[in-house]
Amino acid sequence: MSADQARVQAEAHLSLAEKHLIEGQQRVDDQRLRIEEARRNGVNIESAEKYLATLEEIMTTWREHRNLIVARLAALDAAEAERLSRL
Repeated sequence: MSADQARVQAEAHLSLAEKHLIEGQQRVDDQRLRIEEARRNGVNIESAEKYLATLEEIMTTWREHRNLIVARLAALDAAEAERLSRL
């Protein structure tokens, strides 16, 4: 794969990762609201809190994945800068 292809692929992956993070954060926020409402209504929230914890763990993993993609893009930039400096 060429450097240009690698960059295009990494940028596409970054875009998708960011989309997932936005959607995931919305799910987390929605779940927090559900928990607050259930708590006010005296409903048992144990399973809802466990689900929220799972969502938050997933978000952590997704953030780590996004950071790996950003690091990959930085490495590609550095390699390209090095290549250009040799011209």
